[in-house]
Amino acid sequence: MTHYLPVVDNGKNLMAKNFVETEDIVAAVDDSLSARAAAAAAIQIAASLNQPIRGVYIVDESLLFSPYANYQSELGTAVPDTISDDLAASFQDQGEIALQWLTDACQKAGVPVSSQILIDDPAEWVRQNIHQDTLLAVGRRGQGHRDDANHLGSHFRNIARHIHAPMLVGGDGQGPIKSLLLAYNGSVRAQQALAWAALLQQALPAQLMVLFVHEKKTTDQTAQWQREVQTYLAAKAELSYQVVRRQGQPAAEIAAAVNELGVDMVLMGGYQHRIPLVEWLAGSVLDRVLRATAVPVFVA
Repeated sequence: MTHYLPVVDNGKNLMAKNFVETEDIVAAVDDSLSARAAAAAAIQIAASLNQPIRGVYIVDESLLFSPYANYQSELGTAVPDTISDDLAASFQDQGEIALQWLTDACQKAGVPVSSQILIDDPAEWVRQNIHQDTLLAVGRRGQGHRDDANHLGSHFRNIARHIHAPMLVGGDGQGPIKSLLLAYNGSVRAQQALAWAALLQQALPAQLMVLFVHEKKTTDQTAQWQREVQTYLAAKAELSYQVVRRQGQPAAEIAAAVNELGVDMVLMGGYQHRIPLVEWLAGSVLDRVLRATAVPVFVA
């Protein structure tokens, strides 16, 4: 399903180049709280857009075949021995539990669902099978670090830094999405997040708040960003939104706004640098937001 929504760049309409296009919604589940939260949010979006959910449980092949793999933490239980067949059966059981939960949740919401269990490298599977017209719902950490709020899973990080599709990252809860916070900074990916925010505000429906954070005393840049948002949303006369302005470090201000406003989901652009090492050395706004918040984060 293609939703044509203009994205602005300094007042220019880039509809020919940028639009919201969703042909597939994939929920990657591993029975962790974060993955379930992502799937729950994806189900709400799928129901509002009249689209099905495709559930996948991917057994990391390295956990089956590496003698040094920490498979116990991922399974969340003791495994009798390290024979691959026994491990595969244990992961099969966990996958069936995770996918049955997804099936039940989809059926309750009236959303068609299909599911499959795979043995593969999760990040490599995503790179090969998730395309620009797919919305991927995924947890931010697996079973092995479920109690560590500051940890972002290795699979998540590998996927997030290379994916070219929108991604819905689960938090800690599975409540209804009634309010959205768009963090806008004028980047191409923020423009894509704006398009999604407008679509989801109408489809869910939900209240929309747009956050502008300026790091310096001058407000010239944020004024330009606000004009871009106003120009874009003017084409959607029925849309209403609240403007929120803050000054400071972007990640900290986004997290503070989430807590103070009580929003149910954040929408923002993804990683900005093409070279992951640059993002790792400089520190990522997205990573900091994910560590500091417990709500789902929609990454355009």
